[in-house]
This record gives sequence, structure tokens and C-alpha cells, in this order.
Amino acid sequence: MSELIFPSDQELETMLREAKELRASVSLRAMGTNRMLGDLRLSGVEPGVAMHLTGAKRRDQFPVEGTTVTLSIILGDQVVTLDTNVFAPLVATEGDTLFPPILRLAWPRLGIELKRRRDMRVASADQKPLVGTLKTPDQSWEVKVLNLTETGMGLALPASANLPLRQRVVVETTLPSGAFFSTHGEIRHLMHMEGDALPTRAGVVFWGLPGEGQEALRRFIQDRRTDRSESLRTPEGLD
Repeated sequence: MSELIFPSDQELETMLREAKELRASVSLRAMGTNRMLGDLRLSGVEPGVAMHLTGAKRRDQFPVEGTTVTLSIILGDQVVTLDTNVFAPLVATEGDTLFPPILRLAWPRLGIELKRRRDMRVASADQKPLVGTLKTPDQSWEVKVLNLTETGMGLALPASANLPLRQRVVVETTLPSGAFFSTHGEIRHLMHMEGDALPTRAGVVFWGLPGEGQEALRRFIQDRRTDRSESLRTPEGLD
């Protein structure tokens, strides 16, 4: 679930200064693309005028001046998302390597969206699904984990996995870090995709993760977000 709000400039300034003080994680995505520039921090505000971001490198390809971008800020249990436009970055002289570039974005005017952090999914077309196993009390199937949140996952299943809604299942997989991940859950959504090798799509809601499972999942989600942002630190950068 998300909520669109329209704070006053003063309310927005207070929120942004809180993000700055907390050194909240910030990411930037050019409108209409899946490419992200992550690992950023809000470093300053010009109330009613602009926001400053640090964390970019000289080698990064910045969005050109005037580009419409979506800015996401992880602030406690919420993700604050807003659309804005890019100003020219503040860049030191060529020989000055002590001062990294500062990205400068226009003060948002179109409202902001608030989402629960636990509902944010990690998945993209350029990331491989995880291979896993889905088990019921009397059967098991090899599946692909297409996306994950802190409360559930999306799976691709073979046609032979003819499971009903509300079926209780166990899903096991190995995360890229090598950590074994196992969770109990319940199938809440089902759909069929014609022509796919794994044509059944299932949405599984977790019952509750053990402490070590929850921590492994959070690390995986953070790593996947970093993977997405690091993939942009190439000559292509943000289109």
C-alpha cells in the first residue's frame, strides 16, 4: 500500500533534514527506465529551491540537466518517493579530487508517495531469479524465486504444481551470499502464463520468519538494491 501526500514546503524541509541527519539511503532513477543510481545520501537542502545529493563518483554518468527523475529515500520503516528534475551538478575543477560531485535536484512540487519499506520488492529484468524448492507435506517442486519482500515472494512453478489458494507451503533457496533461506508461508495469488517453461505464477505470504531468516533476507534485499545501482556505474549510466 502507498499514500500520496502534499506536504507544505516547511513540512517537506523538515522531512528532508531528518533524512540528512539520519544519513538515510537514497536512490535515483531516470523516469521511464529501470536504471538506478544508488548508494547516495542527502547532503543539503535549499528550501523551496533544490536538494543536494552526495555519493556519486566522477566516473558516473549523471542524468542530463532537465531530466525527470524519481528519488527514493529509505526513512525508518517508510520509503519516501518523489518526482523531480535534475539541475546541473556541482563539480569541482578537473584536478581537484578531494571534492566529489554533488547532484542538485529541483525542489519537488507534485507531492510525495509514502510506502511501507517491507512492501518494497527487489527484482529486475537484468537479475537472475533464484532457484529454490517449494514443498507441501507430500510433494516438492523446483521453482524460481522471481521477487522478494520482507513479507512474501513471487514464484514461477511448473504446470504439475497444481496447488490451491491458501495451500500451506515451505520454500527453500540459497541466497547469493551462500546463506540457506527457508520459510513457511501460504499461497495467496495464482495465475497462468502461456508458453513459459514454468507457467504458473504464485504469490506466497510468509507466516513469520525466524530471526536469522529475517536478517538474511534483509541483507539479500539490500545487496540486490546495491547490485542494481552498481550496474549503472558504467559508461551507459542513466539514460
